[in-house]
Order: sequence, then structure tokens, then C-alpha cells
Amino acid sequence: MLGPSVPTRLRRLLAKERRVWLRRVTRHAFLAALLLLLVYALLLYFLFFVVVFRLGPAASPVAFATLARNGSFVVTADPAGLRRVQPVNVLLVTREPPAAVFAAIGWAPDVLSIPGTLHLRLFEDLLENGTPPVSDLYLDGRREDMAFQDLTGSVARRQHVRLWLLGTLNGSAVYAGSASYDEGLSIGIRYHFPVPLHRTSPDVDASRDGLLAAFRNRTSVAASYLALASEVPRATSEEAREEQPYFTDGRVLMLET
Repeated sequence: MLGPSVPTRLRRLLAKERRVWLRRVTRHAFLAALLLLLVYALLLYFLFFVVVFRLGPAASPVAFATLARNGSFVVTADPAGLRRVQPVNVLLVTREPPAAVFAAIGWAPDVLSIPGTLHLRLFEDLLENGTPPVSDLYLDGRREDMAFQDLTGSVARRQHVRLWLLGTLNGSAVYAGSASYDEGLSIGIRYHFPVPLHRTSPDVDASRDGLLAAFRNRTSVAASYLALASEVPRATSEEAREEQPYFTDGRVLMLET
């Protein structure tokens, strides 16, 4: 019995060569994709652990007179103050360490409030526990001195507050604060690079009032509202929200311990 004809053997040989070529291309494409993911991960590590989270301690206290002069009490995403993202909506006047004040309502200090503690393994643990680091924002060109977050939150959704030391008053430390709520995750641009970022709720008054409720439920902290900031109406379109990402009645919650 005669074997396969020459055209048949040729077709089989070509099919075998095509399979070998496809496997090689697939393997190379997989390695290329893996390399790109590795490069992306290294860039994220550099941005979050070197550029952002390895900064030194904050500078001297913000002068309250400076905030009063501008009349807006606005927190920005950059030191130059070009992108306004949240208002100052809390004033904390206390003789206690802020960590003790917030521990009373079950909130913990953000890891960035403890210089030199953030590293990759700790970052993984924070994600598993639903308490990822709080990114920096700026008041009068200065990043926050410390931040605290509710331990009942999750990776994507959490309540937190950033604090800036203003100075002292009759032996008590005075902090300006910006309370807000992260309502989800999205891809944003930071340092000209796409990174996963939290999406903040525009209703900052709800965050401020929620903080008051937490203190009233669990402590005897004295609280009052001060009309210090400017009222900001709700944006009527998505385009307007890009320019004005929050709305507020302008009241600032003052907490005294």
C-alpha cells in the first residue's frame, strides 16, 4: 500500500510548521504582555512608594490668617493650588493627640501619618484589611500632617479625614480638616500616568455631618457649626463637575476636646 502522496505530506508539514509558529508567537506575546505588566507595576511602585509616599514630614503650620484671607478654605490636588477638589469642613481644637481623639470613634491613623512605615508588604496587608493609604492633598501648598479613616470601610468605599496643623490656641492644638467619602475606584492620571484612584463623593457635607454623628454617638466632644467657608452649589452637568467636583453649604464643623 502506497504512503501519502507528496501534496498530502507537504500539507501536513506546513500545518505542523504553522502550529509551531503559532505556539512561538503565542509564547512571545505572553512574555511581552507579562513584561508590560511588570513595567507598569514597577512604575506604580515608583509613583506610590517613592514619589508620593516617601516624602518627608509636612512643613510649618498653615497660618489661619491665610485661610481667612482667601475666604474659600479649599483643598487642592497639587501644591500649586491649580485643581480644587475639597473644602476645609472641619476644625479640631484639642489638647489630646489627634490619634487618641479619633480612636474614640473607632478610626485609625492612615499609614502615611507614620513616617517611614509604608512598604510593599504592608501595602498588601492594608488592601486585605480594606484600609488602603490616603493620598496627599494640599492646603495653602502643604500636604496634610495626618489622616484618619473609618475601619468599617472597604478598599473602594471609606470615610476619612485629612488634618493640617494651624497652630495653638490657649494650649490647644488647632487643626483644619477635610472630611470626605470615597464612593468607588476609577482610573485617573497622576504624574502624567494612568493609575487606580479613589472616586470621592461630591457631597462633602454628608461626610462632615457623618463625622459629627460618629463623635456624638460615642464621645462627649463639644461640637458646633461655623459659617467660615463659601457656599458651593451642586454642579448641574458632568462637565461642570470636572471643574467643581464638590458642593457644600459652606459650614465648618468645629470639634473641641
